[in-house]
Amino acid sequence: MISFDLDMTLLDHNTGKITPSALEAIDILRKKHKIVLATGRDMDNYYSRQYRDIIKPDAVIHMNGTKITVGDNLIFEHLFNRKLLEELLCFCDREGYGIGMTLGDDDYYIHEKNMNGAFHEDTVLMQVLDDHPTSGRRKEGKIIKILDFGFVIPDNLRFDSDIFVSKSQCKNLTSGFKVMVEITDYGDTRR
Repeated sequence: MISFDLDMTLLDHNTGKITPSALEAIDILRKKHKIVLATGRDMDNYYSRQYRDIIKPDAVIHMNGTKITVGDNLIFEHLFNRKLLEELLCFCDREGYGIGMTLGDDDYYIHEKNMNGAFHEDTVLMQVLDDHPTSGRRKEGKIIKILDFGFVIPDNLRFDSDIFVSKSQCKNLTSGFKVMVEITDYGDTRR
């Protein structure tokens, strides 16, 4: 059995292609050995399966060992603990880190500079920046509008922080209403 990584080993990120010499070596090795891909990617995902289909490995160790397939058979899968994932997302949100996750094939990477003040669990309108990436990159997007909050303008103009209120708290309010709010989170310099 011979194992290869995909990124920076078989895949040339400048061209987005697996090098011909790598494919030739794999074909030679395949005659006497099983070929295994061991990668941080989910090779069944939209962005990666094209490479899996070119290499035709006998087995794949996906996502750093959290999923293993032999041929078309899933023989092992470890799912992320939901509570731990929620804690991780909250930490990243609180500390200002961007985090990308993929569920199935629908995945857009949003760079920190393109967040437009959005936080974890905000409902947003996203503009697609790159829907057909090359070199195995993820699709990219940019938040253009946050859809699930109201905006409060304080009477005291010396208060220079934005005040956002979730739509669920706004009930039937519309522009022009005078409201009293309790600030529960002062945010950070981004908001």
